[in-house]
Amino acid sequence: MVSNEAVLVVGHGSRLDFNRETVYYHAKNLQDLGYSMIEVGFNEKCEPTIEDAMGKLLDSGADVVYVVPVFIASGIHITRDIPAKIGLAAGERTCVIEHQGRSVTVRYCDSLGQDDRVAQIMATRIEETRAS
Repeated sequence: MVSNEAVLVVGHGSRLDFNRETVYYHAKNLQDLGYSMIEVGFNEKCEPTIEDAMGKLLDSGADVVYVVPVFIASGIHITRDIPAKIGLAAGERTCVIEHQGRSVTVRYCDSLGQDDRVAQIMATRIEETRAS
């Protein structure tokens, strides 16, 4: 990862601690893969908000921010709510925003979606349950 690139990991948010902890777990795993400038933000019900986490990345000097939603599938939060909070126009995946005299590129990643690797995780959960 280039030094001025950052990652904003976005979770839905919940009143349950496990939801929040799971999003942070995935962010830590990305960090272990070499993504060094990472923040977590939540769409609702949790702190920090998406806007606060994005602001922290921008203040840290990020020139490119990849926004990664930790959602299984696309829906209204993915298509409308989160894009609006990160400065994207409807239907856009990339934009440039100005922050303290700098141009910062925001790139919006897909949700987990239809990916064959998800089935392997599901199979693992079945086997774990079978063994218990």
